[in-house]
Amino acid sequence: MLLRHEIIATEVAARMKPVIEFRTEFLGDGLIDPDSESVHPGGHLFEWLENNGDRRSHLDAHWPFREDFAVRKTVKLDQPAEGRRGSESPTGVVESKIYRRGSVGFDLAIGQRFLNHEFGWTEGSAARWLVVDRARPLIPDVSSAHLGWSKGRDDQGRPWAGWIDLRVPVDLPSSRVQVQIEVLQEQFRRMHGDNMFGGRPTSASSQERLQFAIHRNDGRSWSELIEAWNEAHPDQACPTQGTQAYSFTRSIRRAYVQIMGHPLVWQG
Repeated sequence: MLLRHEIIATEVAARMKPVIEFRTEFLGDGLIDPDSESVHPGGHLFEWLENNGDRRSHLDAHWPFREDFAVRKTVKLDQPAEGRRGSESPTGVVESKIYRRGSVGFDLAIGQRFLNHEFGWTEGSAARWLVVDRARPLIPDVSSAHLGWSKGRDDQGRPWAGWIDLRVPVDLPSSRVQVQIEVLQEQFRRMHGDNMFGGRPTSASSQERLQFAIHRNDGRSWSELIEAWNEAHPDQACPTQGTQAYSFTRSIRRAYVQIMGHPLVWQG
């Protein structure tokens, strides 16, 4: 949750006419105290909807937003619940409830969609913010992610290139963007395998050796490659035989597998 949106909730959203009308009509005694005891296992909003959701609403089209003229609407609840429960995902739908037009629940469903479109909050956190005091609106770090592939494939069916398209808030800290990218990369690896997505990061020294090697994979032996390396990098010279030579070539082969997802075919 970005602090900016909590400030917006207090200084802008709470003063909007339809929000004031909703809270006055259905919460005339004040918003629900989040520190009070909730008997519902799902928390205060669940309990409030259970007691009030099917009541008739006397408000008519007071939200300046209408998606359609459906007879029913669904209230989405996706923020961690207060009270005795509270470990649900803040971005995935935990539960939904359907209400008929003209009911309090229906009006809440329209309200949460209005706040989602107006401010980008998740619908579940918007519903909770309307009803529960000091509830925090949530902005997901990633609202959508798409993995794309190039059309070209190698002889094993792997794409030559892949990319991730992310939709993130413009003011999301770069450190959190990096975290989300790493999470999505790992998810896509599990879905498609390293052979489809490429491998894990390699050390800078291994990448430097691999880069040197792939431009000289022209039929020469590994010993001849090391000789060329020693000539180009005398400060990092390596014996052409023995344990150090084996470690040198192994680091190249491993780096190739980590990046490409399949073994290096050495021509020598």
